[in-house]
Amino acid sequence: MKKCIDFTVNMEENAAEVAALTPNLPVGKCTIQVFNNATNQAVFYTASGRHIRNINTINRTVSQYFNSTDEKQKRIARWKLLQTEMIADKIQVVKIIVCPKG
Repeated sequence: MKKCIDFTVNMEENAAEVAALTPNLPVGKCTIQVFNNATNQAVFYTASGRHIRNINTINRTVSQYFNSTDEKQKRIARWKLLQTEMIADKIQVVKIIVCPKG
């Protein structure tokens, strides 16, 4: 069974670009959770209030997920939504945990 992989993103970074440079991230169906690295509190909730985000598309990368737009949040790229939240809440670094499904 594949293990979860985590990586960090700084406030000024694009999460999609960091994900693209992170080796061994799961591809395809997986879950994504984001935490404030300083407090370990969950951040980056979905429009419906869920903390765990899902990639349900076969062969979709985490980078592609963060580059795509969130249709329920004004069609803004997910990496930009995350960065905006980090700036607003003064979060310097987040930890992103990606786990394969199944």
